[in-house]
Amino acid sequence: MALTPTLTDSAARHSLIGRVRALRPDSPRQWGKMNVQQMMWHVSQAYQSALGDITVPNQSNWFFRNIVKPFAFYAPFEWPKNGPTMPQFNAVKRAPVVDTAFAQQVEELAALIDRFASHRDRWQPHAAFGPLSHEEWMHWGWRHTDHHLRQFSV
Repeated sequence: MALTPTLTDSAARHSLIGRVRALRPDSPRQWGKMNVQQMMWHVSQAYQSALGDITVPNQSNWFFRNIVKPFAFYAPFEWPKNGPTMPQFNAVKRAPVVDTAFAQQVEELAALIDRFASHRDRWQPHAAFGPLSHEEWMHWGWRHTDHHLRQFSV
């Protein structure tokens, strides 16, 4: 089954990056507890764990791999608001206070999305879903980022 949209589709990727660049320091959240800078940290950490830049505990289990993953990847509806976040990605509790200019943070996330999309080496397992194919990672990357951009109305 084809997974769409995906970061391998350059139009979808460029549209997503354009939405990242539309973020503002005062972008209001529509749900959840993260502010916009914490959200960018959260999304970046997830990309970095897939790329192997950081190491996070693998908490994958049968339920997440076989029940949650098909819904997260194939269901024709948006991810639910206020879903659970794995502790290592909880930006409200773990994100550092960022001294970098907001515009620089935005550009760092945009560059990370491009780097993720061009990655062809070995992927680290997803912390909850376990091993993913390249195509699944590309779909997950788009869907996860889209979810959090919608959280901030972009």
